[in-house]
Amino acid sequence: MMLVVCLSNCGPGLSRDDELGALAGSYAQLCAEMQYLKQHHCPELQIPVMLQCVNEVERNLSLKRSREFREGVKVLMQRFPLELPPLVQQKFNRALPRNENDTYKACLWLAQENSQQRFQQLQTIRGLEKRRD
Repeated sequence: MMLVVCLSNCGPGLSRDDELGALAGSYAQLCAEMQYLKQHHCPELQIPVMLQCVNEVERNLSLKRSREFREGVKVLMQRFPLELPPLVQQKFNRALPRNENDTYKACLWLAQENSQQRFQQLQTIRGLEKRRD
């Protein structure tokens, strides 16, 4: 417990820009994860397209941060095909037994979890953007 407290409070804190960047990148990653799931396990899922996800984040960032995010997404989109498959496959493999080894149920469960995470991240982005330096 002390380690967790120290990790969150003992080191230098993230700047607001760094925190917003991490959240925005994570939001894009969650959208890319859904694309992978749809292509490899869950063809029946209705998922947001990547442009929709990028626009959603951009609408909640200042103009300067929005431009920076747009440039950062280009780099992330190159990394996602290499980094996401093992991560998403691991999530899918954990979801199957939790959902009676039913692929359809696992897909729905993962989609709901992903949607909730995206919603929470977007709320945090909005809150951080409204906060004054």
